[in-house]
Amino acid sequence: VENVLLSPGERIEILYDFSAYSVGETVNLESQYFSSFGGQGSQMNLLRFDIIGSQLSGGSVPQNMPLINYYDFNSVQKTRTFTLSQGMMMGSGMHRINGLTYEMNRVDENIPFDALEEWKFVNTTINFHPMHIHGVMFQVYARNGNTNIPPNDKGWKDTVLVNPNETVKVLIKFTDYSGRYLLHCHNLEHEDDGMMLNIEIDQPTNVEEKNTLPETFELYQNYPNPFNPNTNIRFSLPKEEKVRLEVYDMRGRLVKSLVDSDYMNAGTYEFKWDGKNNRGESVTSGVYITRLTTGSFMNSIKMNLIK
Repeated sequence: VENVLLSPGERIEILYDFSAYSVGETVNLESQYFSSFGGQGSQMNLLRFDIIGSQLSGGSVPQNMPLINYYDFNSVQKTRTFTLSQGMMMGSGMHRINGLTYEMNRVDENIPFDALEEWKFVNTTINFHPMHIHGVMFQVYARNGNTNIPPNDKGWKDTVLVNPNETVKVLIKFTDYSGRYLLHCHNLEHEDDGMMLNIEIDQPTNVEEKNTLPETFELYQNYPNPFNPNTNIRFSLPKEEKVRLEVYDMRGRLVKSLVDSDYMNAGTYEFKWDGKNNRGESVTSGVYITRLTTGSFMNSIKMNLIK
């Protein structure tokens, strides 16, 4: 390809062959004027490459690039539709997904762990919406029913541009972490306008079935995060250990002792913090530190309580 359209928050990796140029020539990476509806910006050079010699750079280019294992559409277990619209609220436009605007404490979609799904983004507006999904890479499957998509759509993505009055289908599977994540438009004005949803990735159902012990100590990121009023904190022990799990404020003061045990067996544990201190009082909004301490391991995570 000679050019590619990048929406806000979208990224690509480029492999470029300079062998056709001579010493003394210059090649520019340009940002071009966006001439479609709502055109903006102007042509400018972002990066200049000066051809200074024909010697090897010392690097190597593989003969074959890594292959992508594409999802099989026939293995899709569920199809979800996300309709992008613009309603009216108090006389101004309000960007929405499935008729909803963002509510931090509301879960809008529950997604099974490790399940292949088809998500359809249906843009009913005349606006461009770069849709970004936290915590996962997905594959674009079709645009307006056409599966013959351009090269820049064929790689792993976490943001996809949905053009005005267009339907984009993606194949998606959450295989790394459970918990709460965001789906939102990456146009700053649109997400600030409430064009976001919470998606909850359910816990994997086969954890107990495997009946295997953790191989390493681990303190996982709490979920949901940010939270109000409750959040879940999970950790793993590969062997029997003394354990302390404590919450501190940003000044290093102890807020809540969640676990203070002489010994806990190897395994994975989860505890809930209700946003209260050791005296049973609700704490204020802010950043809090959870610290896991054992006889041979210590780690901390940051948590955001927003009321």
